[in-house]
Amino acid sequence: MNEEKLLTIMKYNKEYFLEDEEVKLILEIKNIPSLTIKIFEIFPENYYHKHQKEIENTINLDGLIASEEKIFEFNEPPIKKHMKEFKFDFISKQK
Repeated sequence: MNEEKLLTIMKYNKEYFLEDEEVKLILEIKNIPSLTIKIFEIFPENYYHKHQKEIENTINLDGLIASEEKIFEFNEPPIKKHMKEFKFDFISKQK
């Protein structure tokens, strides 16, 4: 049980945000000492013209460079689950 790793995106997180709304994500974490979050900027109109379909949540990000990358360190004991809220000001300020 100490060695089990857990990283869960909570179901009550929003899927869509309004233009001026704060973008945030809540995760449940266990036995994860370091987490890297990468933010990619994708232009839907360009993607649609190239692939003739809407962006899916299974888009392949291999080879793309992140617009922003953040590394988070956690000091929680490996057996303890904890909730962490991540705010993405970089996205919230985009227009």
